[in-house]
Amino acid sequence: MTDAQMQGRAATTWIFGGVLLIAVGLLSGASVLVSGSDELRDERTALVIDLVAAVLLLLACAAYAFGFRPAESIVARRPVGVTALLALGLLEVGFRLWWMTPSGYGAGPGAAFQGVFLTVVIWVVTAIAAVSISRARVLPRPWNAAPLAAVALGVVLFVMVGLLLPMLGIVADPPGPVGVLRLWPAVLPLALGVISIMLGVRRRTGAAGDVPAEAAQLAER
Repeated sequence: MTDAQMQGRAATTWIFGGVLLIAVGLLSGASVLVSGSDELRDERTALVIDLVAAVLLLLACAAYAFGFRPAESIVARRPVGVTALLALGLLEVGFRLWWMTPSGYGAGPGAAFQGVFLTVVIWVVTAIAAVSISRARVLPRPWNAAPLAAVALGVVLFVMVGLLLPMLGIVADPPGPVGVLRLWPAVLPLALGVISIMLGVRRRTGAAGDVPAEAAQLAER
């Protein structure tokens, strides 16, 4: 490590993105509780909360994609990674806006196919972004694989809560024991946010924001 890196600043992009991810997690948890609890059930409020969370996610994706300094882009500013992160944020916002319209949530079961299709597209884009983060190796090992692990776990929980449990006739509504599984959209962003802040505080980049040699070499490939 060079003197410039040792005397550099913390990775503010990762700290900023981590705070946003924690906010996304808290909002997602609030949405689940508001829409799933008998005492608090309010679908319209949940839709607004989800939209705000999506906007914050878009901001986090943009920050992670480009970085406040070149060295802080978690995809080393590679085109595929940058595109995937921005697409993820935009798709989430677009999905929430559509879901709030009469053709979305208001259409009831008639919107199921479109909703599932868009959800699958979002998961695919998310997986591409996670793989790009892992391959860029800007984040130190093993943390560069954390987003990919979160995607894999998220898919398993999504299938379990959204498909398997309903097929078995099991109601997964909070605050029941099984209903805790519905909070996975909150737990995963919270965990990634904490990791991001931790890495941002520990990581030191040069004052000029130079890309580390390994990341620079990978970006040129």
